[in-house]
Amino acid sequence: MEEEKQRTRCEVYSRVVGYLRPVDQWNEGKQAEFAERQEYVVQPATAATIAVSE
Repeated sequence: MEEEKQRTRCEVYSRVVGYLRPVDQWNEGKQAEFAERQEYVVQPATAATIAVSE
């Protein structure tokens, strides 16, 4: 059987109204909203994707 590894609890922080706060201190509704968030990766702009306005 696979050996059980010991885990260490870590705090997750998120920015709310300009300051960081541990997610586990949020109310249940905000924690549920946080769990449903999707993460997006934005690619850096290149010269070909930047429109120059004159």
